[in-house]
Amino acid sequence: MDSVLFILYKSAFYLIRADTLLILLASGTFVCLLAGRLRPARWMAGILCLTMLAIATVPVGRFLMLPLERSYPPDPDVDDIAGIIVLGGAEEFGASTWWNHPLVNDGGERFTEALALSRRFPAAPVLFTGGLPTLQGARPGARNIGEWVLTDLGIDPARLVIEPASRNTAENARFLLEMSPDGGGRPWLLVTSGFHMRRSVETFCQAGWTKLVPWPTDFRTTAWNGRPDWAFSSHLAELILAGKEWLGLLGYRLTGRGTDPKTVSCLAPGIRPV
Repeated sequence: MDSVLFILYKSAFYLIRADTLLILLASGTFVCLLAGRLRPARWMAGILCLTMLAIATVPVGRFLMLPLERSYPPDPDVDDIAGIIVLGGAEEFGASTWWNHPLVNDGGERFTEALALSRRFPAAPVLFTGGLPTLQGARPGARNIGEWVLTDLGIDPARLVIEPASRNTAENARFLLEMSPDGGGRPWLLVTSGFHMRRSVETFCQAGWTKLVPWPTDFRTTAWNGRPDWAFSSHLAELILAGKEWLGLLGYRLTGRGTDPKTVSCLAPGIRPV
């Protein structure tokens, strides 16, 4: 069942992401021109041009991502903790293997924040969860890139608890819960990108985690001055990322893998979603 949902989610995302829709519009325009159907070709060409112009000049994806990143504030007040949970997704799998060196992508702040927290709480274990996000998973004997990055940053391997098999957030939460050490009733810090935190909290709550303290990092949004700019590629990337996260949030709720944290007591005392 997990693999079926994994395939459905990946397929749905690739079909409705912004760049796919633009390609479909361009392809439809070309087909209509070949068929001599000029009226629909003009309509589709006009929609394509206006859409691309809007994406190039207005940061639509930023507006969609902002409510996600505002779900939980950064640097919440906490002292004694059970451990630090770091979600995968910031690893650069192919390049790390090719160059035999631990590399990260745009979400690398997940690792640097984990390092800072490990120094702030020197007795807390660091729990990393994440494998290769494909249907096949990592090949047998493959090195876990997240563990590689964390140890390369200087975290003592004796402090690490590595869950290497999960492919998505739902499996992150479920698989790691099965192997996590006893928290002794203390809170768990949950470290992931700000745009991904709402879905992560809902998923971890549904999986059975309690006393969570969301610790968002890797924020992508900034203030918009209201003036159009010209940044098609970056605006499109923001739109794709925001669309993926909203689709994941909806899909997880519909399939029972996520739940509204306002309705359950999975967060640590004093922690509330915005």
